[in-house]
Amino acid sequence: MNRNSMLALVLSSMLLLSGCGKEAKPQAQEPTPTQTIAETKPQETVAPTEPEPEPIPVDMYETVPEGVSPLTGLPYEGDGKAIMVQIENTAAARPQSGITKADLIYEIEVESQITRLTAFFLSEYPTKVGPVRSARKQHMYLWKEWGYMYVFYGGSEKAGQNIYDIQKQLGISAIRIDGMATSAGFSRSSDREAPHNAYTNLDYLIKNKYNFEPKSRTIYFDDALEITGEKASTVELSYASNNRIRYAYDEKTRLYKRFM
Repeated sequence: MNRNSMLALVLSSMLLLSGCGKEAKPQAQEPTPTQTIAETKPQETVAPTEPEPEPIPVDMYETVPEGVSPLTGLPYEGDGKAIMVQIENTAAARPQSGITKADLIYEIEVESQITRLTAFFLSEYPTKVGPVRSARKQHMYLWKEWGYMYVFYGGSEKAGQNIYDIQKQLGISAIRIDGMATSAGFSRSSDREAPHNAYTNLDYLIKNKYNFEPKSRTIYFDDALEITGEKASTVELSYASNNRIRYAYDEKTRLYKRFM
């Protein structure tokens, strides 16, 4: 190889190296500072809540409002001393005496599709109410709820059904007028056979035996309450073939009338 060829080769090599040098790895560029956005939890969308309904005032149940009957919600002026009477409701007992004067009546099944009426008297105290019959376990719980003087003629004493044991268990302190233990206020009618002929004189009892203050208790009444649902012009109940009851609504009086 001559000298000129050698010189050309060297120059070519230098140019090649020079070109390769320009294609060397680029220097790492410093990252461009960026703004860091703090991660935030999405806010929960809180649906608008309806205001909590105001609780029914305790005095609607435990303290009788002045000037209002706790049994009917109608105007009333008195001492609040109601009397409960256990009344027979079989065919042999009808027609009963005094129940049209009752302010409130519970009809409760006792056994064998037989019902008895627990009548409450407050606005009037008839001199003849009955026939008075015996009480049952379920009546003891009703008595506990109201705590008035209670008139009945004996009651179940079977194990687990003994009304006297249940009275103690429930802590009932209200006065009882039990025809099996006293004759005060009781009489027998001669036009019917026993046991369908025992009656009580509430006028006598209120004047001579009601020597305690009953607890305050009332049904909840609300004139502003909006009644919804289907209209019930009649309501029928059938306990037995001889005890079919129908309630028919009277538009004029706005009351249900009871038929048998």
